[in-house]
Amino acid sequence: MQLEFHRYFLRSIFLGKGKQGLVILAMVGLFISAFALLVLQSTMGGLQSKLVGRSQLVQGIGVLELSGQARFESEQILKKIQSHEAFKNLLIVPELELELLVRRENYVSPLIIRGVAVRPEFLPQEGALNLVLGGDLAFKLKATRGDELKIMSPAHTDLIMIGEIPRMSTVILQESIMTDVPEVDSLHGWIRLSALQNMIRSREVNRLRFFGETSLDLPKILPIVLKTEMEQNLIRYLSWEQQHETLVWALNLETTVMVFLFISMTFLVSLCITSGLLVFFDKIRSDLASFWIMGASRKSLDRSSALFLILMTLTAVILGLSFGGLFLYILDQHIGEIMPAGFVDRKIPVRFSTPIVLVSFLVPVLISLIFSFWSLIQFKKDNDFLETVRSVG
Repeated sequence: MQLEFHRYFLRSIFLGKGKQGLVILAMVGLFISAFALLVLQSTMGGLQSKLVGRSQLVQGIGVLELSGQARFESEQILKKIQSHEAFKNLLIVPELELELLVRRENYVSPLIIRGVAVRPEFLPQEGALNLVLGGDLAFKLKATRGDELKIMSPAHTDLIMIGEIPRMSTVILQESIMTDVPEVDSLHGWIRLSALQNMIRSREVNRLRFFGETSLDLPKILPIVLKTEMEQNLIRYLSWEQQHETLVWALNLETTVMVFLFISMTFLVSLCITSGLLVFFDKIRSDLASFWIMGASRKSLDRSSALFLILMTLTAVILGLSFGGLFLYILDQHIGEIMPAGFVDRKIPVRFSTPIVLVSFLVPVLISLIFSFWSLIQFKKDNDFLETVRSVG
């Protein structure tokens, strides 16, 4: 009975004399909604994850800020952290971060210098670590490899006869690097930790920076490992998200607006579904009355109609997701660099995940079913099979 009823519905929509163009158009709209939502979420998610990944490669997934006596006990703190199993796969870099000035000839620029005891992977790994500058900062200074630069610390001064002068050191530019993180390339520089400590004449460290990937919640684990230091307010852990709250908020807003726009588009498609189904049910009113006369109960007809609407919606959305997945696979595997040379990511990145698929599936399905069942309920309220039979007679 169910199978025959569904065949009848399909013939009425696609093969009947009065083919239901609005219903067909609505199904195509659902197909496009699911396809576009999956593709746009995956590509936007890929671009966002690439941006976050570039930043975390340079700035780490988190930083432990040291203050007070902890600045001079960084080795003991580092040993405590490394003894815990959760940090075995992470690179922890002792670091002294200062705000300085860098000068080449008559040009002076602010500089955030990071003296590192262990080199992260983005820095040159061969030879002694002399000064490495972000590419944009080196360009502003018109400095190239081998140039002599002076770094000065206004916060650390020496008293001589003419007054206080900032401590300074002459360094050789080893290399300039482009990290594709604008705030890093325009302000940051790296040097070996001992050279920076010698300039300020202090063996302190004010950062422990974490590099790598982990699924563990470090803000919850660190207070357990470093309970004494936490209670004395000597340390503070900031995750990458906490350091870049504005960027994280902007990325979340971008995702929310994108999903909202597609929800609005799906609502428009669902209005087409509603009008199409109301017209469709009105045209097959007599045929449904015939089923009722032949013995089909009103309840079974309603259940069959509802099941057909569910299957029709699921079919359109699943087809849209399937074609969307195929398109993303081709885009990721077989299409090369298509963006202009000025873009950081010349090949469009694709991020395919379970939440993205669920949103792409649930948004069109739920909205479509809500409007479809509303149309069915309206038809049930306005339809009386007995009156239909009498009118035909």
